[in-house]
Amino acid sequence: PGSGDVSQERAGEGTSPRHQLLVRSSANLGRSVELDWTIRHVSRLRAPGIPGYAVSDLRLGWQVNDRLSLSLVGTDLPGPRHVEFSGGAAGTSSLQRSVHGRITWRW
Repeated sequence: PGSGDVSQERAGEGTSPRHQLLVRSSANLGRSVELDWTIRHVSRLRAPGIPGYAVSDLRLGWQVNDRLSLSLVGTDLPGPRHVEFSGGAAGTSSLQRSVHGRITWRW
């Protein structure tokens, strides 16, 4: 507040998306099965020239007993790869789709 320095104001222009949307849903599909689904949309970034994208994450979990749970997780679905941000001199960061399993044991 009170500063007249506007030198950095234009440096960040266009580096943030104009629109972002996140929808998350969780459901119990029975006593021991869970489904989590996330959809994310981000509009284009003008300054670094990164196109908008939409991705989805899914998790199907099974609570085997009080201590053991198993999950199958897919992230950044359905596309094979998308760019999320550009770090300028540090390069561009692109994320790719992945699917993995998870085993959780509680003591």
